[in-house]
Amino acid sequence: MKDKVMAKDNFVIDIGPLPSLKVEGSDARFPVARIYCVGRNYADHAREMGHDPDREPPFFFMKAANSVVESGSTIAYPVGTKDVHHEIEMVVAIGKGGKNIPVEKALDHVWGYAVGLDMTRRDLQGEAKKMGRPWEMGKSFDESAPVSTLIPFYSMYVQLGLNGTRFGLIVVTLTITVPFVAWMLIGYFRNLPPIERLARIDGYSRTSCLLTLILPLVKSGIAVAAVIAFLFSWNEYTYALVLVNGTSANTVPPAISGFLAQYPEPGNLAASVILTIIPPALFAYFLQRHVTEMSLVDPVR
Repeated sequence: MKDKVMAKDNFVIDIGPLPSLKVEGSDARFPVARIYCVGRNYADHAREMGHDPDREPPFFFMKAANSVVESGSTIAYPVGTKDVHHEIEMVVAIGKGGKNIPVEKALDHVWGYAVGLDMTRRDLQGEAKKMGRPWEMGKSFDESAPVSTLIPFYSMYVQLGLNGTRFGLIVVTLTITVPFVAWMLIGYFRNLPPIERLARIDGYSRTSCLLTLILPLVKSGIAVAAVIAFLFSWNEYTYALVLVNGTSANTVPPAISGFLAQYPEPGNLAASVILTIIPPALFAYFLQRHVTEMSLVDPVR
C-alpha cells in the first residue's frame, strides 16, 4: 500500500520532478526533502542587520525543497520585490535521520558538502519582521536556494590526498572533537565575570588578558575537556578502520582488533586491554589535580 501511495503516477495532479542535486563523480542524485537554514549565526552580519549576536542566539528557518536550483542554472529576478540580497552559505547534506543525536555523533549523519546561496527578498522580510509575522514570503520562494554540485565527504577526503595518511585521520578527528570541546567550554567562558573589560582599561592586551587572567580561571574545564577529547581520539575505531587501516598510520584500536582476530588467546586479549588502558590512565593521572579542582571549587559553575 505504501509503495502504491508513493508512486509518482498515483497523484491526481502532476507533482513534477523530485527536488534533487547533482553528486560529484556519480550519475546518481541526492534527494532534497527539507532545507533548514540558520539565522544570525554570523556575528558581523547580525550586527549589520541591527541585531546583537551576544544577546540573540542563532535560530532555524526553512525553505521549500523545490526552491533548490542546480549550479549553472539561470534564475529569474523574483517577483514582488525591489530589494533582493544573496548570501554565500556552506551547505551540509544530511544522509540519515535521527533524534536527540549526541554532539560527538553528529558528523556521522553528514553525507557531503556544497556551496549555496541564500536568496532573500529583503523588503518583504523587513515588512514581516515589523509585523511579527513569519519570513516565508521573504525567504522561501521559487529559485531561492541555488546549490553547487554535492561532494561526498569521503570523495572530498580522497581528492585531497588524505586517505591512508596520519594527517588525514587527525583532520577527521579534529572535526569531531573540536566542536564537542567548544560546546563543553562555552559555558565556562560565558559565566566569567567581566574581567576582560576591566583588564583592558588597566592596559592589558587581549592576548595577555587571555593568558594571565581568563585561562587560569577555566583551567579545570580545559583539563576535563582535554581528557575527554583524548579518550575519544584514542578509542576512536570506525574512522581509523575505514581511513587508515592496513597502513603505517594505523591506530591502536583497529590494530588490536586485527591482531585478536588472528590470535584470540586469552593472554593476548589481556595484554591488549592493558596496552590500551595505559596511555589514557597516564594522561588522566597528570591532569587529575585540575579535574579535582573543578569538582570542588569551580569558580564559573
